[in-house]
Formats: sequence, structure tokens, C-alpha cells
Amino acid sequence: MAVKTLVTLDDYLATSYDGTDREFVGGEVVERSMPTKKHSALQARLIEIVYDLKRAGLPFRCYPELRHRLSKSLVRIPDVVIFAGPESEEEVPTVPPLVAVEILSPDDRATLVLEKLREYDQFGAEQIWLIDPEKQELYSYSHGTLSQVREFTIPEYSVTISHETIFSI
Repeated sequence: MAVKTLVTLDDYLATSYDGTDREFVGGEVVERSMPTKKHSALQARLIEIVYDLKRAGLPFRCYPELRHRLSKSLVRIPDVVIFAGPESEEEVPTVPPLVAVEILSPDDRATLVLEKLREYDQFGAEQIWLIDPEKQELYSYSHGTLSQVREFTIPEYSVTISHETIFSI
């Protein structure tokens, strides 16, 4: 039987890791899936789309792989987040983003991805998006329901991002 080494939140936050950053779940440091080229290209594309919206006058900020402290014992790292409004001074945000995005990697397990989406929802993210780069499918998650969509919307800013726009990489 393997013994897990628990760390404190402060120790986790003070540590950097080789390769992909790790998440913090109940005192345990948890590895994340290794992204693929398609995964990284989609991250870059989403950031480009959000910065185009910002240049058009919307109050958006976009960050890839930014640690978020969802609770005292949970730090998750969405693939991309979008914030609107005033900039926070926190290096590890404790306020929910407007949008949290997860991009599937080939070795992601469905149960773990759904758990993350549920946690973002409980944290208060207004929009939660899931992208499957292999199948070129888009999903929206809200209150326990994962729905396939043809576009992502941010209604409070009258923003619609089409499937074609996202996958034009």
C-alpha cells in the first residue's frame, strides 16, 4: 500500500514543478495531464480571441494555466481563464473567473474532468467551457449538466465565439 505525502497549502504555493504545474487537492500534490500540440494551439487560439475582444473594448483579461485557490484545501489550474472588471492583486486568485476553460488531453479521465468542472461551478465561475481538440467538440457545463454546444457565449457582454472561430488554427 502506497503512503501519500501531504503538504501544506503554503508549501504547495511556494513550490514550482518541472514540466506541467501541479494542483493541490486536500493536502496532496496532484499531477495534471500532459498537454498535446493541439491542446496548446487551442490555448493560444483562445487567448488570441479574448485579446481581440479586449482590443474591441471589452474589459477582459485572459490567462493560461493560472493557479486558483478554490478553497483552503483545493487549488486547481484551469487551462485558460477569462476575467472581466477590475484587476485583482492576488497572484493566486481566490475569486472566480468569468470563464474557466478545460481542454481535454488524450489521457484525461472523464470522472476527474467532470469533478473539476463541478468544482469550478461551486467556486462561482459564471461560464465553464470544455473543449475536445481531437473531436473538435465544444461543451458548456452548468449546475451539474454538461451540454454539447456549437458556440460559446458570454451573454452579459453580448459575446458569441463560434466553433469555426475556435478551431481556425
